[in-house]
Amino acid sequence: MRISTKYAPRKVADGQPRSCIKDTSLTHEQMLELYRYLKLTRLVEERIVNLYRQTKVVGGVYRSLGQEATAVGSAYALRADDFITPIIRDLGACFVKGIRPREILAQYMAKAWGPSGGKDLNVHFGYMDRGFIGPISHLGDMIPVMTGILLGARMQQKDIVGLAYIGDGRVGEGANIGAGTIFCNYDGFNKHFTDVGKGAFVGSNSSLVAPVKIGDGAYIGSGSVITRTVEPDALALERSAQEQRPGWAAKF
Repeated sequence: MRISTKYAPRKVADGQPRSCIKDTSLTHEQMLELYRYLKLTRLVEERIVNLYRQTKVVGGVYRSLGQEATAVGSAYALRADDFITPIIRDLGACFVKGIRPREILAQYMAKAWGPSGGKDLNVHFGYMDRGFIGPISHLGDMIPVMTGILLGARMQQKDIVGLAYIGDGRVGEGANIGAGTIFCNYDGFNKHFTDVGKGAFVGSNSSLVAPVKIGDGAYIGSGSVITRTVEPDALALERSAQEQRPGWAAKF
């Protein structure tokens, strides 16, 4: 599939920013490559919609229309040996990881020559050698899966990054999200937004109940359930005191 670069970013004058932000190390060639992945995602999804209307797609179609940059940009920032677990609206991340459009189309059409042999659909497949782990329907379960991958990498003394696409929120530059942290964005009727500021630290096994904002440089103690705004550079703790009853277990 040939990708037109007619509307791609052009070379800018010396001293001018290459994008809407001034602080970027992206070269002109890298920006063209990013544009290619964005355009490829849009074109492939348009083809999938056409196939769906022709009743050639098995199951549903879930587009990333207008959100292509989220998946493409995040995956592009990773290294070749890093791992991702994209969900069905993160098709652009699949292309960055080297998945071909032909493989995606075969998945949607449940072809025997597709990555899953026609046994599953859309992006429900994986390539360990490419650092690509496909999702399962219980999307939150991809968090412990990725945690296990990173734990195994640490035991093997491998320096890799794991990225899971879960929730609806923003994480600022330099923020640390501890293992087991949950973005609680769905109240049973509507989805809400969680905003974690720059340099914030969220301790392990914390729950951020949206809508909520964690200020820049704020610190969340492990195991906390945060329901209100945390001011910048503040410490937020929310957990009951530990209670100990000597001899209780022996009598139970």
